[in-house]
Amino acid sequence: MRVLDYKLYVKLCLFIFFFGVVLFQLIQNKHLIINIINNNIIILFYILLLQLFYFLILNFRTYSSYKKFSKKILTLNSWSKIFFKSLIFNVSLNFTGTIYRALALKKFGIKYNSFLGVLYVLFFSYFITNFLCIIVEVFIFTDIGLNFKLIYFIIFFILIFLIFYLPYILNFFLKKFILLNSYLTRITKTNNFLIQFSKKELFNNKNIINIFGLSFVLHLIEILTFILSYNIFFPKFTTETLLLLFAVSFLLDRIPFLSNIVGSSEVIFAIFSTFLGVMFHEGLLIKFIIRLTGMLAISICYFFYSSRSKKTNL
Repeated sequence: MRVLDYKLYVKLCLFIFFFGVVLFQLIQNKHLIINIINNNIIILFYILLLQLFYFLILNFRTYSSYKKFSKKILTLNSWSKIFFKSLIFNVSLNFTGTIYRALALKKFGIKYNSFLGVLYVLFFSYFITNFLCIIVEVFIFTDIGLNFKLIYFIIFFILIFLIFYLPYILNFFLKKFILLNSYLTRITKTNNFLIQFSKKELFNNKNIINIFGLSFVLHLIEILTFILSYNIFFPKFTTETLLLLFAVSFLLDRIPFLSNIVGSSEVIFAIFSTFLGVMFHEGLLIKFIIRLTGMLAISICYFFYSSRSKKTNL
């Protein structure tokens, strides 16, 4: 309980700081924001629509992966309510939504190990697919120096290596340098399960389309959403700047502790964007538009599936 209170306190302090910066920028640039809304209603609507498609496809991708492990009937409607509710929980406190999802799926006969295995495969396959797409886009559509491209390429393979061998590395250090107690033994067993599960599921022919194919579709939606948001401020943008900023945005969204604190990724993204010739408030607003429409899309999906489940129960 004390750990939970500590995490809440830390997150509250960070939220106050980052959201304070965002709020200050919103107030300071209120006339610009009003003009953006008035002149870009259609674009903002398209961004929201893309966000809805993104989360609905993400929801289906996750559902189809867990469905085969369900011993009871796991319908898309019942899963969707769990999924979107868990996303709302994650905004409140890191990993609370993930824990809620695990507990809810337990009622459908999905064991915690299976839940973790699917989560591991889905997250890292999505990360690999997107990172690879970003590398291809940077290589093809930019004139950035060869040295930078090679560094980017090397970083990608280092990350891939760490993703595939992280459980092995963790097991090695636990066995070599730490006296295993019952708790650490459970961690080792979980790691061994993840290793075997990943080998079995990641390159299963039945899962490739769902895991990698839909990841590619999600990448296209995500980059198109970013382009539309970026285009509001820079109608005549350079591809190099856009792709580099998208890469930064993507990586920030994959850091759970930061991405769940409203204002954190926006402020950090805005700082990075200044090095590429973008004004701080412009970078912040580009990212904030994506955040706001994403949260609105999650809320719409949750209320839609909640209302459907109530009608089903009547």
